Amino acid sequence: EAAKYTLTDNESSILLALLVEKLGNIHTSIKPTVQKIFAKLGFISTPQKVGAALVNGMNSRSIKTKQESMDMLIQMFKVYGPDIITPKDIKAYAKLAGGNDLAIKNSAMALLNELANQMGDNLLLVLDSDAPQKVLDTLTQKIKPSSMILEELNKETKETPRKGKTSTTPRDREVSKKESTTKDTKDFVGLKANTTLPTVNQPPAQKE
Repeated sequence: EAAKYTLTDNESSILLALLVEKLGNIHTSIKPTVQKIFAKLGFISTPQKVGAALVNGMNSRSIKTKQESMDMLIQMFKVYGPDIITPKDIKAYAKLAGGNDLAIKNSAMALLNELANQMGDNLLLVLDSDAPQKVLDTLTQKIKPSSMILEELNKETKETPRKGKTSTTPRDREVSKKESTTKDTKDFVGLKANTTLPTVNQPPAQKE
């Protein structure tokens, strides 16, 4: 039935943006109806446009709209699958799942759990080390990845350490500090040895 209708890119973008912004204000009783509208819009335009519009719900000033857009996105995964959002979007939701706002955190974690149901091991490969460790641990327990996937993840983590953190131990740092001090001393001694002092002309001796 929805295939009988067509919308231009501009029309679908405007309609989806309005629907997403209204998600924070709709009554619980009409949520199923709004869900059907989103599902049909995916056939009229494209599922990816529906996914992108709901992802943009993260930019809303309303906490309720952010939460409801994630909840609606979970329902759209069940209709269209996880390909309606990008790996970059998935990583953004993983960071929200490690945030401080309890409502947003729960909705983001519910979204990741649904992705875990549909993507399995691939979700961990997408997230790699870009997600908070607690979120990765929770998803790993749920997915129970194969030993091959775990080996790949461990390999990538070693090759790309997290930004702002180092993998050195206190002993490594102390050794590095001593090596740096020794190098500075050697450089100074070498500089001193290679430096030629300027010749100072002595005044002529006075005759008595």
